Amino acid sequence: MPTKHSKKTEAKLIIERLEKSRSGRSCCFIDQDIMVDLALSTGDVIEIRGKKKTAGIAVSSINDRGKGTIRLDGLQRLNAGATIGEIVSIQLAEVLPAVEIVLTPTTSNIDLKRQAEAIKGKLIDKPVVIGDIVDVLVTFVAGENQENPMSDVMKMFSFGGKRRPTLGTLRLIVENLKPADKVVKITRDTIIRVNKRVARLNILGRTISYNDIGGMDDVIQEIKEIIDLPLRHPEIFIKLKIDPPKGILLYGIPGVGKTLLVKAMSQETNANIIIINGPEICGPGRLREIFREAEENAPSIIFIDKIDSIAPKEVLPTDIPVKRVISQLLILMDGIKGRGEVIVIAETHKIDDIDEALRRPGRFDREIEIKSPNIEGRYEILKIHTRDMPLHEDVDLQVIAERTHGFVAAYLAALVREAALLTMKEILPEIELDKSIPSAVLNKLQISMEQFLTALDKVKHSRSD
Repeated sequence: MPTKHSKKTEAKLIIERLEKSRSGRSCCFIDQDIMVDLALSTGDVIEIRGKKKTAGIAVSSINDRGKGTIRLDGLQRLNAGATIGEIVSIQLAEVLPAVEIVLTPTTSNIDLKRQAEAIKGKLIDKPVVIGDIVDVLVTFVAGENQENPMSDVMKMFSFGGKRRPTLGTLRLIVENLKPADKVVKITRDTIIRVNKRVARLNILGRTISYNDIGGMDDVIQEIKEIIDLPLRHPEIFIKLKIDPPKGILLYGIPGVGKTLLVKAMSQETNANIIIINGPEICGPGRLREIFREAEENAPSIIFIDKIDSIAPKEVLPTDIPVKRVISQLLILMDGIKGRGEVIVIAETHKIDDIDEALRRPGRFDREIEIKSPNIEGRYEILKIHTRDMPLHEDVDLQVIAERTHGFVAAYLAALVREAALLTMKEILPEIELDKSIPSAVLNKLQISMEQFLTALDKVKHSRSD
């Protein structure tokens, strides 16, 4: 704790880059003078506050003396919600031993349960708070899930025989802690629990939620009533002796945000999610595996993207494989067990091209249209995509919303990205590719209204091609 002679308990510091060789250890290299002012010693746990709160281990840096800086690695900056050149505040943390920690993976179909002890061993003495992301290098073998990004790598090591373990970095979110809302340190006595479900992260490294979706207030309210309630409180439907919806059909033009909405649903309801791209379904056997996996890991959402590609309305008499897939999907939806613990959501922009049998009550009970956003919706989406971005004071998102009639969420995201790239090009002459970018140069990055308007012309042109 700071001594009675210490005058300061908190300091504001500028973030600088940490050398890669020192990354991944939770160490924060701090201006030596600031360490003295706060009566901190190397090894003390500090609380770091940017846009988010995180924790780290203080290390005195004589090389940064008098600079008013703190050096953080990329993961620490992500956890603090701040980047190089921005300011964070630090103070000595009150640290408690973690009784229990709940981790949620961001990679699908990895058997982490068997490795809970190995994970804990690599996290011993690490200070964390709820919401932190931690990286752990472990050995693992994945299952047959086609969405697993490591599956191709693992096949390279299999040599036609049994799947062999490979090294990989697992990124996990600290979903919950006991005690909660405190800075804790993981000990050998800490109980490690790993969720079955997979968390999806937005571009800022935060879990996707309804707050990442703009222009869909009415749709989100309807979703909460017909999906969130059954997944969170199936006992209500058991008591009322009624069945909740088994399936929801989302339809709308491409790019309106249907897939993002489903990912947010999964996160908000703490449900496992299995995402399938319609054309990737090879046959009835694969469908049966998907539904079995969903039931074993309930509550679950099965999301079928482009369902019109696997269950079209018009099928040639000779197209036996397609008929078999449709028949199997109907059987599986009719046979879903449980009270709302497995829900099938399908997406299409060709609703009239789907097999009519799937649209009967008891299968896809609800059909929800997601329309192109109006001006208020576009303004909301622009605010979401530009939050935490360095905008010049002349930027008027309301004007941009007015000038983007017909833009769906995907094109609005492309517009913001294009404006940011134009800003980046302006500092390229000041960048040496083999050296770190000075904070003074990074601080020049501000996206102006002119860059948004230039980007708007470019995106409009690409839409018309």
